[in-house]
Amino acid sequence: MTMFSKCFAAFLLSWVPVYPALAQTPSTADSNTSGGTAPAALTASAQQSTGPSTESTTGSGSASSTPTPAPADPQPLPMPSMSGPLQTAIPREFKAGPFGKLAVTGILSGVGWTEANHVPGDASTHWDVSNAQIFVQKTTGWWQFYLQGGAYNLPALGTPFLSTVDTVKNIYGPFPQGYLKLVKGNYSVEVGALPTLIGAEYTFSFENINVERGILWNQENAVNRGVQLNGTFKKLSGPEGTLGSTQRTLSRHLYF
Repeated sequence: MTMFSKCFAAFLLSWVPVYPALAQTPSTADSNTSGGTAPAALTASAQQSTGPSTESTTGSGSASSTPTPAPADPQPLPMPSMSGPLQTAIPREFKAGPFGKLAVTGILSGVGWTEANHVPGDASTHWDVSNAQIFVQKTTGWWQFYLQGGAYNLPALGTPFLSTVDTVKNIYGPFPQGYLKLVKGNYSVEVGALPTLIGAEYTFSFENINVERGILWNQENAVNRGVQLNGTFKKLSGPEGTLGSTQRTLSRHLYF
């Protein structure tokens, strides 16, 4: 037993310096899985890090030679409103001193026709200037305005024709619509002669594909004198209320 104990102790002491070396030396499988891929990953990451830097350098060089894009062309303004696919002309903008930047557009059109089964007492053939109007508006800043002036005609289905001169004289006058708009954040107040808020057909012939509109158009309030409040809250937007009365001359238009 004494000899066996001495041999066993000598065997253990001989493994003490060898075991740590075996523990630190990776096996062939380990070198293929962990030790082999780690340097490859580092090499790949190093290659990727150098790749984009080269591209960025090339991109910066090409970006410097690329000309600056020209500013976008002015777009049509929302007023006067028109039914699609019609749209207003591109506005002409200019600086007007204390008024800031103003936008000007206009419309010039004529109308003529010959009809059968016309209203008794009316002629069967007519021609006249249907629109000769100009629109001036300020659409920036905390105070804005819209002004519409000129000559117009309002041919309506089932009614006698009224000349342009008599239309301007007897209905809305030479300035049919115009208002001052005060803007604060998502809210605004409009004061003046305001466009209608109801109906699918607009007041003036150039705003509609069908210049004579329909019979229901005669039941719309075309121009309102008063105050209109507009507001936007998250996904809800629209006029919050209108105070005032429809222009008195509108009754002449509906029943002449």
